[in-house]
Amino acid sequence: MPPRIPSDKRDAILADIRDGKLACRAIATKHGVSPSTVSKLKDENGPADAFERSQTLHATAARQADVRDLRSRLALRTLQRAHAILDRLDADTFVTKTATVTGEVITIRTDDPAPRDERDLAAAVSSYTTAAERVTDVEDASSAARSLLSGLGDALKVAAWNLDEPDERDATPQS
Repeated sequence: MPPRIPSDKRDAILADIRDGKLACRAIATKHGVSPSTVSKLKDENGPADAFERSQTLHATAARQADVRDLRSRLALRTLQRAHAILDRLDADTFVTKTATVTGEVITIRTDDPAPRDERDLAAAVSSYTTAAERVTDVEDASSAARSLLSGLGDALKVAAWNLDEPDERDATPQS
């Protein structure tokens, strides 16, 4: 028989179970015991609804909402950055700073950006907008996959229904 768990460790495990913030395996890892030990303690002393799947589903849904929000904010920041670069390109005066041979930094103002600068900034705008599009496409692709699967399910229902119907072409006339 394995040694009995010290009462202070047992109390800490039960506190984590009642708290409900950690999964069974996370509690086991935290306290250096097996998941089955945590599960047995829960069955003997903990709340009956600990480690229920409904809690996991709720946490997963909340996490997905958080990730969607992060993606949305990332796309917004990325597009704002692209917008700032376009504003710089469209400004009446294009300002660049460069270092001289002596290390002094000088500011150069021109009506238009140098071709190399315009090319580099345009490439940055393209990169930012493409990145924002990819970030938002993740959600669109997920919705499209759900829609595709739903349509496939509907088509299978119709096909199954049609299989249950007798085919009129195969029917022999009654005399």
